[in-house]
Amino acid sequence: MAVIGGGISGLVSALRLAQALPEARIDIFEAAGQAGGKLRTIDLDSGPADVGAEAFVVRRPEALDLVSELGLDAAVRKPAGRSPALFSGGRLLPLPRNQVFGVPGGTDGLEELLDSDVIRTIAAEPCNPAPWQIGQDVSVGAMVAERLGRPVVDRLVDPMLGGVYAATADALGVRAVAPALAAQLDAQAHDAVRTGKEGRASIVEAVRAIKSTNVGGQVFAALEGGYRRLVDALVTRISVSGNTVLHLGVRVDSITPEGSAARLAFSGQVAGSPQVYDGLVCALPFRAALPLLNELSKDATEPLREIPYSSSAVVSVALAPGVEVPDLSGILVAADAGRSAKAITLSSRKWDHLDRSASGHGHMLRVSFGRLGDESSLDLEDEELSAQTRIELAEIAGIDAAGAEVRPTRWTHGLPVPGVEHQRLVDGARRSLAEQPVPVVLANSAIAGVGVPACISVAQTAAAELAAKWQDESHGTPRL
Repeated sequence: MAVIGGGISGLVSALRLAQALPEARIDIFEAAGQAGGKLRTIDLDSGPADVGAEAFVVRRPEALDLVSELGLDAAVRKPAGRSPALFSGGRLLPLPRNQVFGVPGGTDGLEELLDSDVIRTIAAEPCNPAPWQIGQDVSVGAMVAERLGRPVVDRLVDPMLGGVYAATADALGVRAVAPALAAQLDAQAHDAVRTGKEGRASIVEAVRAIKSTNVGGQVFAALEGGYRRLVDALVTRISVSGNTVLHLGVRVDSITPEGSAARLAFSGQVAGSPQVYDGLVCALPFRAALPLLNELSKDATEPLREIPYSSSAVVSVALAPGVEVPDLSGILVAADAGRSAKAITLSSRKWDHLDRSASGHGHMLRVSFGRLGDESSLDLEDEELSAQTRIELAEIAGIDAAGAEVRPTRWTHGLPVPGVEHQRLVDGARRSLAEQPVPVVLANSAIAGVGVPACISVAQTAAAELAAKWQDESHGTPRL
């Protein structure tokens, strides 16, 4: 078996394959010189800093279960409990609590953010529900702008979603990024149709329904020492399995079908000659996977070409000792605020384990730039982006970063942008791949949502599907 891609999805897929098929050999091919993909930790003078994902959702079990399986329970840390703020109109405002992904469930806390006409529109929206077809998919931004006004998108929805997807709300489909909201709209429309009325739904009422079922409690967790601890533990567990080899610095250049198997050709460090495999997990972002998958099924790659990928930069900052920062977990930046940064994470305020002021270190921050359609900041040289970061910190948060250590990390085409009908595109590609003779499954963040728990879930499902296919076909000893 071959796993193409050594990010979190590829590593978890390989681990589960090794456990399900102890008699098989599993080769993992990662073109970079290190495993982990978007889970990357660097060392600043103040300590380790994650420059990709920094936390994981604990309301889903996958990440916590894997952390426990790998013996990392003692490294799990919860947030310090501080709240974020919103930068809009040249000032910091409290982020309204009664919202889901920025879509308001009422008018409380919006007085300083939105003008009175928009607030009246929000208040009246439940009395004037708009037509809604059960199962339909729409752009989040377009839907909210039409029903509540463009300022709600620019000052609430875009800041909330932009930090997750590096995209505007207009580019995102409601079913992919806010499935609970879509489900509530469906439920309202179903109730209306059942009584003989036209299907209609209120997005404000949908948010209220979601908020009423929230159980509260901790939402996120992080690992002390950074995500490198999870990656290192996964690599170690895989290496001792006895049947799995991780090949770093080796790129898969082509996949050639040979009956029900596939011949892979490689380049890079000690790549070796082409080899034949009985099954494949493709754990690459779709942009990188397209040339490989096209050799197996052009019907599979056509829908995947329609999924855009956004580029972003995370700038890690270690402030000089004694420099003060706001007592907040972070700052989201409104789309109409006239700033190039989209968010500031006050890391050492958000996470107590990153506060090393007692040992003479300054605060640690991360500043995010770039979204689909606005990647001008990423065109800057590192020195220019570092200078821009210092300006943004001063003008948004009043933070003096003149003497700070500043380290940019770029993620070119790093995040899938799940737009309208995103799941239809993914499902179509998977069906087409299943119809060709080579057993191949997909595992990446475009399958079922970004975030570490979602990637783990997709990887485990992919490994189970591939193992079942191989066992059902009653193979003998797998090829190398």
